[in-house]
Amino acid sequence: IWVGTYYGGVNYFNPEIKSYNYLDLQYPGKIKNSAPIVGNIVKDEYENLFLCTESEGVIYYDVKSKTCERYFIRSLRNQHLFKSNIKAAFYDKNNHILWLGLHFGGLCKFDMATREYTIFDEYHYSRDMVGDAASIRVIKPYGKDCLLVGTHSGLYLFNVRTNKFSLFSERLHKYNPFVVDILFDKKQNLWVAGKGLLYFDTKTEKIKEYLYNPKKENSLSSNNMEKLFLDSQDRLWVATGGGGLNLYDEKNDCFYRFDQRSCGLKNNYIGSIAESKNGHLILLHTEGIS
Repeated sequence: IWVGTYYGGVNYFNPEIKSYNYLDLQYPGKIKNSAPIVGNIVKDEYENLFLCTESEGVIYYDVKSKTCERYFIRSLRNQHLFKSNIKAAFYDKNNHILWLGLHFGGLCKFDMATREYTIFDEYHYSRDMVGDAASIRVIKPYGKDCLLVGTHSGLYLFNVRTNKFSLFSERLHKYNPFVVDILFDKKQNLWVAGKGLLYFDTKTEKIKEYLYNPKKENSLSSNNMEKLFLDSQDRLWVATGGGGLNLYDEKNDCFYRFDQRSCGLKNNYIGSIAESKNGHLILLHTEGIS
């Protein structure tokens, strides 16, 4: 498991033998004076890594040669070279395109074949466009020619052929436009994490909201959503910032909480979730890995 950290660079963790290795980006052949905030790590078709940082653009790491190459983002509109704060990433292996969600910077397309960037950040005069102040938090493929782009100002469809944005659902947008993560379940219905959790039936457009209720132990443990995860048994897990972990019980339409008090979780601020080969959940939080 590759783990990006806050000013600690990148670490490699093997949960089977509990072994840690630190990827030093500063020694010869690496990026000088670099210990970046690495918020997203994406693999390409060769198992090499895109290290998406919140201060130094994208660092491409060749796993075999153990060398790095830094990719800055150039805006073709004004030819301005700058370091980018990257909040989301998705790699299209079929077309060799790296899509990046920028903090207050729009959607960025990086063509690996040509090494050219295109930034979609002009959204004038249309309420269907991502606002200039939007921070893009999640990018996922949708259908044949579209991306789902979740932002702090709504959930949008981006057509990769026309390069146009449109609102994913007017009804969903009016309900709660704040998005930090999205996930499709086994029935292809959509879950939206933001200020609380939303269930969206993609056929009927029925919406149900789940919020923290201090009077109900089977409600969400917190409204501060961080990550959604569907495990190998198709169970929905909800990671929160301060409320630990929640497991959704579909039959009873409620949640089971796992936190420091109930199960000895090391920390209640969970940033990401993964699953090992033997079915164990791996939680990344502000005090390491559980």
